[in-house]
Amino acid sequence: IPSALQGYPYKAAVLIWHMATPLYAAPGQANEELLRGLKDPKKIPLIISSDIVIGDSTLYADYVVPDVTYMERYVQIGVPDTLMVKGTGVRWPVVEPLTGKKKDGTHYCYETFLIDVARRLGMAGFGKDAIPDSEGKLWPLDTPEDFYLKATANVAFDGSPCADATEDDIAVAGLSGYYSRFKECLKPEEWKKTLFVLSRGGRFEPASKRYEGDKLGHRMGKPLSIYSEKVALGRDSMTGKRFSGSPIWQKPLTALGRDAAALDAGKGMDLVIVSQKSPLQSHSRMPGCTVVREIRPENAAEINAADGKKLGLKTGDKVVVTTATGSRKCRVLLREGVAPGVLSFVIGYGHTGYGAASGRIGKRVIKGDPERARGVNLNPVMRLDPDVPMMALLDPIGGSASFYDTRAKIAKA
Repeated sequence: IPSALQGYPYKAAVLIWHMATPLYAAPGQANEELLRGLKDPKKIPLIISSDIVIGDSTLYADYVVPDVTYMERYVQIGVPDTLMVKGTGVRWPVVEPLTGKKKDGTHYCYETFLIDVARRLGMAGFGKDAIPDSEGKLWPLDTPEDFYLKATANVAFDGSPCADATEDDIAVAGLSGYYSRFKECLKPEEWKKTLFVLSRGGRFEPASKRYEGDKLGHRMGKPLSIYSEKVALGRDSMTGKRFSGSPIWQKPLTALGRDAAALDAGKGMDLVIVSQKSPLQSHSRMPGCTVVREIRPENAAEINAADGKKLGLKTGDKVVVTTATGSRKCRVLLREGVAPGVLSFVIGYGHTGYGAASGRIGKRVIKGDPERARGVNLNPVMRLDPDVPMMALLDPIGGSASFYDTRAKIAKA
């Protein structure tokens, strides 16, 4: 987003968000300069967000495309490597989506939006003759089911095809009417195996495949390089220096190679901010769950008990957390579970969107709930890189935003 607002290397005509809230979750991205840029249609003329709520980032969208929740959507996802067996998880709608419908009965969602826009533009790969099968026959792509059911059939027939679903499988999984609704999406002979995968939530290898004797069942067949010539011949586009071809430890740096830790030295910023996730909260689904919020109505700036005593703070005090980018008010929590010199906070609180503020849809005003705004989110005041306008500090090796290099001070409000 900072690059698009700067026009470097080029401007963006349209910005689309889906399953993303960078203004809440990304370090430093809700800074005042960036928010001013997002509000300026000369910078980015059109912002579209596909969301299940009017979230902290969706607040800035010109149009909101209603999306479906995790219980209303299709998903294909590989199982984590830690299970040591191959598998693909398959999710299909547990309930009919609560979003509106088109005239043909298709529910509004992000996929429907993309398909309809592509058809309107006449793009190849959408509409009547879009998806070729292994025999060259062309199938339509007009609905999400046209795509996801074929993907599920691929899972069912990959390698050795799986078993057929029995009548009991279909009944227990609640799939009795599924075939009749979407039978045109697949060949008749593909349905029994596809329903088998749907009824089990995916297709998975048996646990016995984890080991082959005393070796892993799925072993890496390639050599592990401790030196990469391709990396060593590359150069950092900002500094011009060559990359290391072998693994190294590198201290936090700015884009131009300056010591990031030295930026705030001598300013009383003796704490490093880190974030954590709680099983009681999430970015998007939990802010409105009042029953769960009763357990922990708000988060806090959590610091080590010894650090708190040095600063004259006690649990429950109102404090101000200050960084080079800005400040936030919140309460403090002293506990031994935080390392000395660290300030930790639970993500999922301190919202500006998600119903925390009042909103308007047409002529209808939806009153905000101040409970959803309780707590603090320190991501917007995370350290920015002084060498790149509006950009958060980056990890120069991994290339991702740095969540653990912002220094802060805390004082009684």
